[in-house]
Amino acid sequence: MGLTPATASEEKLSPHQTADIAAIPSKTRRSKHRAAGNRELPSAPRSDPADNSSHARLQRQKMEVVGELTTGIAHDLKNLLTVLNGNLEMLAMTRAHDLGERSRLVAEACRVGSVMTQLAANLLAYAREEPLDRSVVEIGEIARTTAGFLLRILGDGIAVDLEIRTSSKASINLAQFQTALMNLAINARDAMPCGGRVVIGVEEALLDGAQASALRVKSGPFVVVRVTDHGRGMPKETLRRAFDPFFTTKPQGNGMGLATVREFAKAVGGTVRVSSEVGRGTTFELWIPSENNHERG
Repeated sequence: MGLTPATASEEKLSPHQTADIAAIPSKTRRSKHRAAGNRELPSAPRSDPADNSSHARLQRQKMEVVGELTTGIAHDLKNLLTVLNGNLEMLAMTRAHDLGERSRLVAEACRVGSVMTQLAANLLAYAREEPLDRSVVEIGEIARTTAGFLLRILGDGIAVDLEIRTSSKASINLAQFQTALMNLAINARDAMPCGGRVVIGVEEALLDGAQASALRVKSGPFVVVRVTDHGRGMPKETLRRAFDPFFTTKPQGNGMGLATVREFAKAVGGTVRVSSEVGRGTTFELWIPSENNHERG
């Protein structure tokens, strides 16, 4: 598959450096009894058992998905609260005359708070069967912005390198994308318990019909976001189940981080791929249709 590189940009962020960041109505059938004089008298409505069963099944499936989403969002909110609380603690320790540092900490806390608000709104929108809000944004710029607060989540011993090679835009729900990127970065960190570098790359790819069919997406231009680590890697069985909800190999994990990444990819008409080698590391690729692809219909 051909990659169409734009101007390459490589950046390294240190831990001390931050960047800006329905219900289906049940059907009833009314039987009518004819009385003398050919007059129709409606009987009390009776529910069709088959319709009730179908309705109950759909409701149960919906609540199961809402439960999975709630678990995933709670997982994401916990990570974002780490950033928010860290900024507030640093703000309390910052000297009053250091207005520049205080302003930076407040601005970053506000950005994280905005993501948290949008996550909660997304869950409410799903429960109400409403479409999620989307906006057309430059994916590379959002990746650069998100890397700023990722450093606080990833902790000491982890550096983030940015390799932004395209300025392509895509229509996404901003909070969904940022939390998907956050979960991929956390997964990379956890694969390197002794520390290391997480590389976040953004580039452009053009898929023809055969390539798109193999990935089960529409042909055309895509923005590809790659998150690479040089950690322990995953064996085949773990790789096969990596995106399953609630599957985890981590003692304190809940198994929803990568599941939410897959849901984001599906929601935008893209896909997510992963390659890994035990002892060498792992690369996740998030394929997002570019705005040009959406315009092609």
